[in-house]
Amino acid sequence: MMPFTNERCTKGYRARTGTLATTITANVLDINGNGLGGVSVLFSSTAGSLGATTVTSDAAGVAQTVLTTTQQATVTAAVGAQAGSS
Repeated sequence: MMPFTNERCTKGYRARTGTLATTITANVLDINGNGLGGVSVLFSSTAGSLGATTVTSDAAGVAQTVLTTTQQATVTAAVGAQAGSS
């Protein structure tokens, strides 16, 4: 079974500095929609900084990190083997 992710943003707030801190959640699921624990999730962002770029999903298949930024950003969460080039 190949895991996949479903990302969603929760709990955004604006600090006095104008910086937005948002919890990013990736749900790692099997083909039947069951959570997969122990899977490494690689987060990346087009702007700002992430609290952690690699997070292991918990027993329910949830992996979370925090994005801190002053501008709009696109966050990507990836799992699975990456094909190399030769």
